[in-house]
This record gives sequence, structure tokens and C-alpha cells, in this order.
Amino acid sequence: MSSGPASPTVTLLYSYPLSLVLQACRYLCEAWWTCRSTARHRWRDRSDFLLAKEQPLSVIQPQIRHDLDLEVRPEPRWTGAIPHWQGIPCRLGRVEMWLPVRGNQPLRSFLLLVLLPRRTAAHALPYVYLGAQFLVEFRTQLTLDCSSGRPHAMTGQLVIP
Repeated sequence: MSSGPASPTVTLLYSYPLSLVLQACRYLCEAWWTCRSTARHRWRDRSDFLLAKEQPLSVIQPQIRHDLDLEVRPEPRWTGAIPHWQGIPCRLGRVEMWLPVRGNQPLRSFLLLVLLPRRTAAHALPYVYLGAQFLVEFRTQLTLDCSSGRPHAMTGQLVIP
């Protein structure tokens, strides 16, 4: 599914602290998405994602899909029921995501399986949620460095074969 290079690539993650009763941290990453301008013309636009490995599938909220005019492809291999997200019925599809690669290499593309909620969830953050399925499908090694103990200084990386 990925038009990836022969050797693994590294994409950096940056901490995104959340103020909750307990300090929590999610990881944010720059991402680019294939969008349409007309039926025949496509381009890329940026919208960051939050690494949300507690989510089984990646999720793209309706407002983000609308603002980017994402090109969503069908996923004909899915045979089960389509899960809901936070109680909201969803569609399922694939979108093309482009990740930066450490070392100023060209962006690397992936066809990401996503849940597409039919309406926006009340407490959802305004980011794409990158779920666990991406990590499994692309055999991604996830490394998080929390050694500083400070949520703002935590870093991580995705190593993708």
C-alpha cells in the first residue's frame, strides 16, 4: 500500500500535552493529505495528526474532511460491520497521507484506512487521530522518549520499513 523506499524511514513525533486531572501527553505529527481541487486535479494540504494508539482505527472528523476536501477512496476489502466512533455512525475509506521523513528526504505516502464519522464528536480535538491499525498495517516501530519527565519535552518517532 505504501510507495515506500527500500530502507526504513523515520518520522518524528512531538509532544502535545493535555491538561487533565492527571498530566497526559499525546504525540503530534505533521502530515500532508491528498485533496481534490477538481475531478481531475489533486494537490496536497497539511493537517497534523495526533497519535492515538488507543483508537483501533484512524479517525477524520467531518470538518477536517470538508476543509481539506480530502479525496476518500472506497475500501472494498472491508467485509465486517463498520464501527461507530463515540456513538456516531461512520463510513469507512482510505485517504492518502504523506509523512515527512527525517533527513530532508521526500515525503512518504501511505493509503490510510480511516473511519469517517457522519457528524463531529462533541469533545474531539481538531486533529486527525492516527489509530493503532496504521501501526500494525505498516509494521511501524513506535519509540517514545519520556525520560525528561516534562510533557512539553517528550519526543518520539515512527520507524517504518
